[in-house]
Amino acid sequence: MKIIDIIKLIDSRNILFFIILLLSLIEITPLKLSPWGWFWGSISRLLGIQDLSNRVDRLENYINKNQAITYRTRILRFSDEMYNNVLHSREAFEQILEDIDNYNKYCYEHPEFINGKTINAAKHINDKYNECLEKHKFI
Repeated sequence: MKIIDIIKLIDSRNILFFIILLLSLIEITPLKLSPWGWFWGSISRLLGIQDLSNRVDRLENYINKNQAITYRTRILRFSDEMYNNVLHSREAFEQILEDIDNYNKYCYEHPEFINGKTINAAKHINDKYNECLEKHKFI
């Protein structure tokens, strides 16, 4: 089959198929030129997918930061309640200990996040929890 015969087979109905086949076969590796990569990159730019992805990432970071601030607030409030002789159940202690772990994990993963506000409160909560375990002082 000659090239002229192949060209004769191409008409308006199967031109799209031919273009897809041609793009699939052509990839210039030494130049790092990929027709499919260019095509999908163009489509994603036209649809704003990259911008949307960036916005979702920023929103996720915002939510995670707010969750860390919520953990910190609960830790400090729990510690304040203990200084005011408010008794807590074992479940409440276990929940706040989980909050402490989650808060510390977030602070470790995000060194730019201002930390150091819950160190004494967390130590106080842990000490009181151990005391309640030994003396069976949970409500």
